[in-house]
Amino acid sequence: AGLVIASTPSVEAASANQTPAASDQAAECSSPRSCGELAVRILSTDGVSSNAEKRAAELLKRACDGGVARSCSNLGILYDRGRGVTRDTLQAFQLYRQACEGGDTGGCINLGVDYDDGTGVATDHARADELYKQACDSGDALGCKNLAFAYYGGKGVAQDFAVAAQLYKRA
Repeated sequence: AGLVIASTPSVEAASANQTPAASDQAAECSSPRSCGELAVRILSTDGVSSNAEKRAAELLKRACDGGVARSCSNLGILYDRGRGVTRDTLQAFQLYRQACEGGDTGGCINLGVDYDDGTGVATDHARADELYKQACDSGDALGCKNLAFAYYGGKGVAQDFAVAAQLYKRA
């Protein structure tokens, strides 16, 4: 469903310069945010093992429980895909909702996708569009793209090619 593990800019820069060593993966994290960052580094490693995925899921849970909204969304993705945890789309839905309520636009988008697809909840295109709009209004290009697609196809909103075009330009 177009889900992507999201990281903070500091993690993206670190990942671009190096692959996490085994000692980094085994390291304990000192804060909820650092737990989430370490989990993203582990998951960004080529050929990540199932044990490493389990470790990343544990770290994301610590970060999410510590209030890091982006980590809630990333943990939801693992539940959606059954990576490092038993696949559970209802748990993923709940984590996306928690992430969105915590201000993570990726969580709002993933929650919108669940409403569009009826995954973990009854299909509700109008609610999905509200979530995409929330993400778009916060500057998330994927939120704008998903909302543009809804306007283009009249999915949950009245079909409006002009609004779709404006939103695609923002994406």
